Amino acid sequence: MYVRADGRTRSLPVGWTSIAPEDPFVNVAAGRAPFRLEDLLALTALLRDIRPRQAREGDARVK
Repeated sequence: MYVRADGRTRSLPVGWTSIAPEDPFVNVAAGRAPFRLEDLLALTALLRDIRPRQAREGDARVK
């Protein structure tokens, strides 16, 4: 948490800071794998949710 210049308290995910411990995957991958499996699975779930919504809205590009 931090306090903004206007006095309001804010927070941000610890993973966005240098406080969080390093992700073991990032260390082992050493830059060779740009995406973590966990993140790719989350993206897949998001896309599955979006596609049916687009189809319901009549997007002709979705089959």
